[in-house]
Amino acid sequence: MTLIFAGPDEGGMKAELDQMAAQLGVRTRIQFAGPVFGEAKWAAYRDADVFVLPSQNENFGNTAAESLLPELR
Repeated sequence: MTLIFAGPDEGGMKAELDQMAAQLGVRTRIQFAGPVFGEAKWAAYRDADVFVLPSQNENFGNTAAESLLPELR
């Protein structure tokens, strides 16, 4: 199984998450995809087993609504 982080690194968490993954010995099972747009975004939603919106500021972001619609795209 692979954990993929998709989206911009606006909070600067990528370096910290990368370091944590290395310390835990799971770095080879994690990918940082960066921002994903268009058909690639809808394919990512369709292929995902789990969707998580880790946000300190959004109680319901657009991505939460989008994640419910991949079979419609």
